Parts: sequence; structure tokens; C-alpha cells
Amino acid sequence: MKNNKYELSMINFEDIKTEFEAIDYFHYCKQKNSDIPEQRKYLIPNCSKKWFKNNNLLRLRYNKKAERQSGLFSDKKKIKDYLKTLIPSSFAVNGKFTLASPYYSADDEKYSIFDNPLLKEKVFKVPMMRGSSWKGVIASAARAVLEQEFSVENILSFGRLFGSGSEDFRKIEKKAITQNYTSGFEKDLLYYALMKFGKVTVKKMNTEEQKKELWNKIKEKKLQTQRGRLVFYPSYFNQIGLEMINPHKRRTKAGTHPIYYEVVPAGAEATFQLLYIPADNITKSDEERKKEYEHDKKLITTALKLIFQEHEDKAQIKIGAKTKLGWGRITPISDDDFNKMIVEVKDEQ
Repeated sequence: MKNNKYELSMINFEDIKTEFEAIDYFHYCKQKNSDIPEQRKYLIPNCSKKWFKNNNLLRLRYNKKAERQSGLFSDKKKIKDYLKTLIPSSFAVNGKFTLASPYYSADDEKYSIFDNPLLKEKVFKVPMMRGSSWKGVIASAARAVLEQEFSVENILSFGRLFGSGSEDFRKIEKKAITQNYTSGFEKDLLYYALMKFGKVTVKKMNTEEQKKELWNKIKEKKLQTQRGRLVFYPSYFNQIGLEMINPHKRRTKAGTHPIYYEVVPAGAEATFQLLYIPADNITKSDEERKKEYEHDKKLITTALKLIFQEHEDKAQIKIGAKTKLGWGRITPISDDDFNKMIVEVKDEQ
């Protein structure tokens, strides 16, 4: 580590290689700008481009290591071999995707040279999106599908895919098993639906028959407290960059304090993967298992298309934070490319 000012002032861009530590980079930028106070606010962008470019070469190598450690498969044959070891009706969705706009998710790291550091894997320090974040995004997409295609079967499918174990649901489940349907229980059911699926879905649940049908499904344990059938994996990106937001004052119409974000730039690639493992249906009949499989697959693929494809009547769902700025949009893929992402073992269905 270089500490004195003389050594820092002698550093050139050519010295900033992939092994160059972030703190050295920070001191380098600070030393180069120290004689020009008015340029201090441009300290980071002036020195960032080449450092980020060289660092991305190292991150690409660590990206592969992180994917292997997290269980992401590199080819379809390995996925099929793994699916053969699982119970029937299991399938996977696996494929590469490219960002069409920057991606940002806040890191937990307290010490950083940036005010808004990007989320990175703890060991390899490569930009990532957590599996839990994918679950949230895909669940939001599934709710959007429910708003357009409301049915009790889709509600049951949502519960099977993402799990149902909240305190609100447990309360309804207990009452459904021990007591009869009443208007008071109807309010509990609607409150749960509002919290879980949103007001649009609740408005579509407007007939007495639909409410009673869903209530009976809970009573018959067709919808019950259970772990979801989907297994979500993290995604690791192969690039890292910098973006700036410059909020303007309403009175002067000018920005004074630029805000810097460490981001994954547009054009970066990552691998998406999830598994569908219906472990809870192993005791069910073949007919019932096949019916649930078809409903679940339709809902999850329709939801994923809202994220990976563009639609004329629906906005493409984005990932990460700052989505109102247009960040987190994935480059749309064709139907053929999307179908190639779905991996099944046909003989096992």
C-alpha cells in the first residue's frame, strides 16, 4: 500500500491494473485533483473509466467461480442430468441475459469509496442479484398475470410456486379447518388477498362463488401452509461501472450535488436460473400431479415473459432499484430463445 504523497503523485493510469486496490485508486484520484478545488466533485468520474475497464477483466474470471459455487449450471446437459435425479415433473429455466440499461442494488458494505456501492458477492466481490430479489421480481410479475387472468386455479398455483406461510394465511387456514364460512371469515380472506395479490385482484374476486370456492380449497388443504416449489439462484454480472444522477432544484433549474452510483452497465451479461421441484405432490395421483404441473408451468412462464420480453399492452418489468429512471431493463429476447431457456426431461413427465 502506497501512503506518502510523493509516491501517489507518481502513479500513472498504466499502473492501475486489475490487482490495484480500491483505496489506492481513491488516493490516486484525490492526489491528482487536490490542487484544483472546484474540480473535486468530478474526482471519481475523471479517474474511473480505465480503472473500471481493467477491473472488469478480473471480475469476469471471478464471475465463473461464483457461479460454480452457487450451483448455476453452465450447459443444458448438466441440468438434464440433475433433473433426472429429482422427482417427476421437475423442470428448470436457465439462460444468459443482457442488460439494456444499468442495474443497481444497494450493498451492505459500510466502508466504500462510493456513497452508493453496488451489491457484490462477499467472497469474490463480483456484482450480483440475490435469489431472493429474483423471487420478489418474479412474484410481482405473477401478480400482474393474476390481474389480467384472475381465477381460483391461478391463486392456488401462486401459492404452490411461491409458498404460503404468512401469519394472515395461517389464521385463515386455522379458521377454515375448524369452522364454517361466514362474512367475518370473508373479510379475513379478502384482507389476505389484498396484502398478497393487490387491490386489482381483490376487485376481481367479487362473486360469492369465487370466495367460497377459494375458502373450500383452503379447507380441503388444496392451498395450505407450505414451502414454494421454486428454487431461485443468484445472478452474477460480468461488468461494473459508474452512473451519475444530478437532481435539479425547482427554483434554479440547475443541479449542484451530483450523486454517484456504482452500477452494472448496459451490455453486461449474467446467467438466470430457477428450478421447479414439486416435492409436496409426491403422494398425489398422476392426473392431479399433471394438472398442477401444467397450471404452474403456464403461470411461471407467462410471468417470466413479462421480464424477458416486451409486450405492446404491458410495460416490461425491470429488476433492481431505480426502475423509475429506466434502470434494470433486460434486453428483450425472442420466443424461440425463451423456449430454449426451459429445460425438461420429457421421459419423466
